[in-house]
Amino acid sequence: MDGRDTHLRWREEVAAGLRAGPDMYLASPRTGSFDRLEGWFIHWTQGMRVINDREDAQELVDEMAAKGYDGIKIYSQLSKEAYAAINELAPAAGLDVLGHIPFTLELETLLQSNQREVAHLEELMRPTLTAVGGPAGIKDQAGADAFLSLVEERLEEAAPRLAERGIAVTTTLWLMESFVRQLFDLEQLLGEVELAYENPGFSEWQEQIPGLGWLPKVNRYKNRFGLNKTPQEQAELTYFWTAYADGCRTILSTLHANGVSILAGTDANVPVAVPGFSLHDELRSMHRVGMTPRAVLQSATRLPGEWLGRRTGSLREGYKANVVVLAENPLLDINHTRGIQAVIANGRYFDRATLDEMLRAVKAANDASRTIDIKPYVE
Repeated sequence: MDGRDTHLRWREEVAAGLRAGPDMYLASPRTGSFDRLEGWFIHWTQGMRVINDREDAQELVDEMAAKGYDGIKIYSQLSKEAYAAINELAPAAGLDVLGHIPFTLELETLLQSNQREVAHLEELMRPTLTAVGGPAGIKDQAGADAFLSLVEERLEEAAPRLAERGIAVTTTLWLMESFVRQLFDLEQLLGEVELAYENPGFSEWQEQIPGLGWLPKVNRYKNRFGLNKTPQEQAELTYFWTAYADGCRTILSTLHANGVSILAGTDANVPVAVPGFSLHDELRSMHRVGMTPRAVLQSATRLPGEWLGRRTGSLREGYKANVVVLAENPLLDINHTRGIQAVIANGRYFDRATLDEMLRAVKAANDASRTIDIKPYVE
């Protein structure tokens, strides 16, 4: 969802059997609109592509199509003009349009666009958040209740149209639920996630992109919102971030009830979503909203396969045999997805012993490059 040429090489190596890995769908680097100086800095530090007009959009689309990318990643700062140009040019070049809903757009613009996927539930809530005045309008229970009623009202209208347009929505619910704890209970939360398997390049991050770090001194949420707050301010922030998570739950249940294609996702590597492990947390959060285990499992298998237009995600004749073998039936308990006994991927069989060895290798590599002691969180 923020592709680089390195990923294109990995995809080729996986396809050739030179590297163990998944089938890869690659979106372009993130796209945003900035003035010349800020755009240069953003591109240099974050790798974002600066798209301000139709000419920029055409150049990006031509380049990404020629290199073999699958889609164009929309980011929050994209202008209306650039968004319209990408929506026109990308499909004509065989590229999907997917990602965020830009800050400059109303939901109605999305519903009339060629965008095929929305990257996070929260994207659908931002116009409503603006309408109530942002955090300042959600400082107590009354504000939270009014906000949630408005979210439900607007999504009841929008959800059938999302389904009609075939716009899929990726969840990232568990991450939204973690925000309030990252502000005020971060140390305990770090002890609950599989921190040893998170690349220290992310968890210790202090430079280039402000706030990408995970640990207390660099955590993007704690240090932006949670430091040096009075008890009253803490209470107000708790109301806001609790309502934020509740709004995402409302969105998910409304989308699901209206037949919108739901894709399970975690925004992995964003604090505190450990790649792989966080998917199981996400599936559990989706089930808690009221989705059945079957529907939750489909969001991580059949529905993504259908969205991709590839013969994967289902156990059918002629489909690719990418299979996760579990010890117990996840239809009876969604937590059984954690009991992985083996994986079949790209014709290779990985038993539990091999999977454990891979995990040990990841942990050893992380430990070798670590500069901050994480023992307080992993023991």
